[in-house]
Amino acid sequence: MVKLYAIVLVFCTFSLNVLSQDTLNLVRPADLQADFENDVVLLTWSAPVDTSATPDTIPPGLIGYNVYSGSGLIGFTAHPVVTFTDNNPDPDVAFYRITAMYDLSFYGYPGDTAESAPSDVAYAITGYSYYLPFSEYFTTGIFETNQWVPETANWRIAGQAGNPAPSAEFFTSPPLTSYSSSLTSTWLGGTNIDGIVYVSFSLKKQIINPTLTEHFYLDVFNGFEWSEVAGFVNDANTGWADHNIDLPAWALLTPFKIRFRAEGESTMNILYWQIDNIIVFRECAAPYDLELSIPNPMTQGCTVLLEWVDPQNPATVEGWLQWDNGDNSDAIGHGGPFLVAVRYTQPQLIPYQDTYLTRIKMFPYEAGGEIVLKVWTGNNASQLVRSQVIQNYTAGEWNEFTLNQPFLITGLEELWFGYEIGDGNLYIAGVDSGPAIAGYGDLISIDGILWESMSTAYGLNYNWNLAGYVTSNPNPGSRQNPRSFTTFNVYRENVLIDTTSQTFYWDDINHLDHEVGYKITAVYSDCESDYSNEAYSTWCFESVNEHDIPSISIYPNPASDYITVSITGDIRQLDIIDLTGRKRASYTVPEGSTTYTADLSALPKGIYVVRFITGSGESGGRKIVVSSEW
Repeated sequence: MVKLYAIVLVFCTFSLNVLSQDTLNLVRPADLQADFENDVVLLTWSAPVDTSATPDTIPPGLIGYNVYSGSGLIGFTAHPVVTFTDNNPDPDVAFYRITAMYDLSFYGYPGDTAESAPSDVAYAITGYSYYLPFSEYFTTGIFETNQWVPETANWRIAGQAGNPAPSAEFFTSPPLTSYSSSLTSTWLGGTNIDGIVYVSFSLKKQIINPTLTEHFYLDVFNGFEWSEVAGFVNDANTGWADHNIDLPAWALLTPFKIRFRAEGESTMNILYWQIDNIIVFRECAAPYDLELSIPNPMTQGCTVLLEWVDPQNPATVEGWLQWDNGDNSDAIGHGGPFLVAVRYTQPQLIPYQDTYLTRIKMFPYEAGGEIVLKVWTGNNASQLVRSQVIQNYTAGEWNEFTLNQPFLITGLEELWFGYEIGDGNLYIAGVDSGPAIAGYGDLISIDGILWESMSTAYGLNYNWNLAGYVTSNPNPGSRQNPRSFTTFNVYRENVLIDTTSQTFYWDDINHLDHEVGYKITAVYSDCESDYSNEAYSTWCFESVNEHDIPSISIYPNPASDYITVSITGDIRQLDIIDLTGRKRASYTVPEGSTTYTADLSALPKGIYVVRFITGSGESGGRKIVVSSEW
């Protein structure tokens, strides 16, 4: 193990709360409801229940409940009361969460108390909000028309500039340093609607110094905290560019606010950020990438296979960002606190643009330390964007931690992630055996300001045991209201032919000798999407007379280990064909047979076509589903 000695300039120490709800698994309240009537909000909820007990019981030590609104703690009610009246609710929309308070004497900590994680959010509409769609073109020349709130005087209406004029503008003057200034909407959105909520807008930036230290963000507010959903940097001048950003799924279910946030080192590095044509709308997303194939084009009776992508659960871009070789070889210590990080530049992030950093994996070599996960952006890790205390870890092995809030990788600025160690006398920071990828996999800082390559500055030829998991879908289903989707509609030549909940469909057509077009829509609780792209089938087989076609029936279907085929006509052979057209099995049918049993035990589960061939060479097919495993 290696101990690194250097001068400690700046560092913060941390204390761990061993009585946290995560450590003790304190059960939270459930079923929170908020009802507004006669100028007050009545809250009701269900007491926490320990489902591990038999029968289900209220956990020991339950004292009562803390009641929080968007403005903070507003009251306490003692167990067993599960109601609370807010006589002064927040204007327009009031948001609430409840936590359960426990006496920890029952958990081995006499005299201590702790509270659970909060309940789900409930809200009550107490005043005015805009329903979707909402649009803003700033044509009145003032922010107050639609109740926008500018935070500083840098926000103004640009009467002679826009797309078209006028527009809203964050201007260089008055000069600000280490600033953050927002233009915030009033409450928006419907309640319990379906689909996906989007914010579209036009953005133009005029840069004085391309320092990459000035940023422009789109954020969304859920009543308790703001979340960043898009970001831009002062890298170069641009003309007007249109952007379309989807919001988290909860924006379908509750009112929300949006804001445009300018942030950076100095407003003198920019001339302006201009924003125009803001539209907030709901869209019932359509399926896409519809593809058509004909696994057996020469069979008697055409079977067309349609496959498409579910707009709720698209294929994700995902994987681990990692410079080290994946194995631990040693650990680094230091006489005082220090920070470690890995770095990814803009070109390196191109494949991961618009994905999310959701997890960080590390190898803490020694136990008993204090660790704080960190995520930064910008040159030299100039902007700290996530900080998360790790209260428990297992020494001597890889530990994987989920970020409390996923971080959007815009690909417009560098990404750094790592951690801070509070006690440098412990050997916590695991490393591989090298060689170091200098300046990328081996970055170290004593003060959180100056970053150095461990290899270049100290001759330690290693990489940190660090990895970050990125995905384009941080919470499957979370970008879409999980209750909203119902089925897909299948259209042939613009006529509805069937409905399915799958992302594939088999269409059996006899004697298809002309081009046929297919389209798919997604059906939600209160809307149907636009059509997907159209896929065409041009031909299937040589037509034959209907009376010349033998037939089969198959049971059971779905099947597991075998199928029994009931035969009409002179059928001599049965083939099992998978979706790629590959023959997986073939059976000879004795002449004159009326039934035949085929063994399917060697087939993996999936969809197949049973093709029959007659004594004269004619053929046809039937679809089956095999549900057995290998």
